[in-house]
Formats: sequence, structure tokens, C-alpha cells
Amino acid sequence: MARWSRRRKLLCVAPLALGVAALLGLAAHLGLSTSRRNFGCVVAGVLYRSGQPGRASLDAWVPRYGIRTIVNLRTPQALAKDRDAHEEAAFVQERNIKFVLLPMTPETYARSAAKFRELMADRSNHPVLVHCAKGKERTGVLVADYRISFDGWSAEQAIREAHAHGLDPDKVTHMVAFIREWAARAAAAPR
Repeated sequence: MARWSRRRKLLCVAPLALGVAALLGLAAHLGLSTSRRNFGCVVAGVLYRSGQPGRASLDAWVPRYGIRTIVNLRTPQALAKDRDAHEEAAFVQERNIKFVLLPMTPETYARSAAKFRELMADRSNHPVLVHCAKGKERTGVLVADYRISFDGWSAEQAIREAHAHGLDPDKVTHMVAFIREWAARAAAAPR
């Protein structure tokens, strides 16, 4: 049996490794990588989260997870200059998916969260995909609100999950304060 030299093995394996790396890069570029868009399952069949999806991501996620409603937390000004946002608008129109534009700014946190809770309370909207630009901060706040309101989580549990998806509690202290305030109000409310 012929023995392969170390150099010969390297010459055979290197092109294969480069090919795999190229395919992974292409998949990430097309939005097929769930980590690139910060996609995550909050509650299977109920709520999913992500950054701004493009066409390729929506083509993959909507049929796979049965998404019926998409909630976009970005402002109209931000959406106007974003190719992925234009692709999303065309996609929801073509597929007849419920689309809710719920621009979220520090001034509208309470109003946006209340509207989001109302939307999530109606099971006919499920499964829902909620997203902002990167799926970290505004999305993190609404998912934390959902966890507190519907799953009975504490503020600290919800903040830890948001942190795991990229919310930096030291950078966005106003968002963390909102989550804690909501948790305190929710805990004090009669059930």
C-alpha cells in the first residue's frame, strides 16, 4: 500500500478546506447563517427574534418556522435606506404575511411594549418574528418584556437572556432600566 507524504496530504486537504470555507462564507453573505442575523427561538411556535432579515433569511425562516407575523422595530427613516428592509417589504406583500411596523425609540418604549404585548396575546398572530437592525437591543427589550409578561421571568433572567443575544447592559442602561421597571410593575399587578 502506497504511503502518502505529508506534503501530498496537505495538497489534497487544503483545497477541500478552502472550498468548505468559501461555501460557509457564501451562506453567511446570503443570510443563510442564523448566527449572522442573530436569529433565535424564544418560544417554539410562538416567538422568534433576529436582526433585519433579507430575502434569503425570510425564504428560509418563514416556511421552516411557520411565521405568520413580522414585527419590525426600526424607524421609517432607517428602513428607507436599507436593501434588506426593501426585500422584507416585498416579501411580506407577496406572501400575505402580517407586517407590523412598531418603531421603537427611548421615548416610545412603554407604548411599543404595550402594543407588542397586545399582539402577542392574540394567538392568531403566532408564530411571530420580532426584529430590529441587529436583533440585540430593541429586540432584546421586547423579548425581555415578553418573558416577564407571559413567562413570568424576573428582570434579571430576562436581562441575562438579552445579554446572551448581544444587549450590553453597561452600554444601554436606559433599556435595562426599562426592563427592570416593567418587571416591578408586572410583579405588583393583580393576576
